[in-house]
Amino acid sequence: PPLTPTSLHLKFLASPINPSDINQIEGVYLIKPNFKTLGEHEKIVVAGNEGVTQVIGIGDKVEDLKVGDWVVMGKSAFETWQTPQTHAKATTDDVIRIPHEEIGIVKAATLTVNPCSAYHMLKDFAALKEGVYMYIHIDNRY
Repeated sequence: PPLTPTSLHLKFLASPINPSDINQIEGVYLIKPNFKTLGEHEKIVVAGNEGVTQVIGIGDKVEDLKVGDWVVMGKSAFETWQTPQTHAKATTDDVIRIPHEEIGIVKAATLTVNPCSAYHMLKDFAALKEGVYMYIHIDNRY
């Protein structure tokens, strides 16, 4: 699709499979998928809540990003299960720029689901005292 002054074109680089993606396809996840029609009768959904993309085009009013930047999704249900040849259109409100030189493609692709959930649980539900350390590793397997 053509760029608008405030839109971005993104190229998908990597997208993990997370259990929440399967729940979304099943229709039991809080955020419902956007079903599309394939052919005349078959409904499909492109799943995926997290992943990393590269900015390959920007509208002339986009100031915070440049071509070549890596971004992760700032919103759920972005349909990140795409191939590297697939491009998406987004706005700066849909994405968050990441310092990919520091974390690499695998960590970047898994940045927005489990780490955020862990942070939320520690911040809002745990009564941690100063000086207590928590070790968290990123592992999306059961």
